[in-house]
Amino acid sequence: MIPVIQSWFLFLSLWLISHLAEATISENIVHNIRWDGYIAYMPVDRRLVQDRLDSWYNSISNVCGGPRLYLPEEPVFPDILNKDQHVVYFDTGYVKHHDFEDFPDKSVSVNGLEFAVVIPLLADHPKGHPKYSLALSKFYQRDRGDFPQPNLAFPYIPVDVLKMNETNVYMRNGDDEMKVSYERLVNPCEPAIEVSRHELDEFITQEFQLGVPEPDFSFCDRHPSENQVCQTLQSIRCDLHRSSPNICQSSWNSEERMVCFASAQVTRIDKWFRDFMMLGNGPAEVIASDSLTGNFSLGLKYPCLE
Repeated sequence: MIPVIQSWFLFLSLWLISHLAEATISENIVHNIRWDGYIAYMPVDRRLVQDRLDSWYNSISNVCGGPRLYLPEEPVFPDILNKDQHVVYFDTGYVKHHDFEDFPDKSVSVNGLEFAVVIPLLADHPKGHPKYSLALSKFYQRDRGDFPQPNLAFPYIPVDVLKMNETNVYMRNGDDEMKVSYERLVNPCEPAIEVSRHELDEFITQEFQLGVPEPDFSFCDRHPSENQVCQTLQSIRCDLHRSSPNICQSSWNSEERMVCFASAQVTRIDKWFRDFMMLGNGPAEVIASDSLTGNFSLGLKYPCLE
């Protein structure tokens, strides 16, 4: 990576580390999961991202307003993207819910395939540092059945088909399809390229994610058992309700995490998915991708934005 990008990431990394040291006191760890899959980054038009941020703000705001997220004043990755572009990432893989492995209801699915879409590198004010992201979706197959939803900031959205094998992901919603091909370089593991590795290390796995105005408690309401996750959520439920919609999720990863280089290509993306990912009429171009495996702790911070 050239020095300009290196210095940009170094500054943000040091700032974020110091900020996290101050912020963790107000966070509650809720879930522990294992994730195995891919992450891919695509450039999108900043105007379309701004439209989505405005739409999200209008949808979650109440009479007292709500948290706002902003595109950073300086465009991210200036030597890769132009000034009119931002970046969106999608990740797809298998999530295993460690905290529900001994769940008494064996009909509950504790290991399933999910496909997330996120706008990373956003700020809490126009000149702020890009340490926030907006969680747009966790897609899952409609017939998956009952399962816990550990990513508490994400809206979980069913699609008709979501399948994944060693080299491809296929998703269908109605007549619209999306196909992604992957090559995973893990044996031996080749390091991820700089532009995505730094962002992954300092933002994707340690940032604050906003999305839904309040976590979905329906799974725990359906299963009032002695599960630690549901007990934790119940103990902070009133505080979360009072803080809504100013709530965000954070995550911490274990040292055993493995990040390897992967190549990815979107081979088909129809209108519904294209619009959802803010691609407009532009190409669905992957500028960086990684393979990621590891254990993660997911927490909630409330209020999120000061």
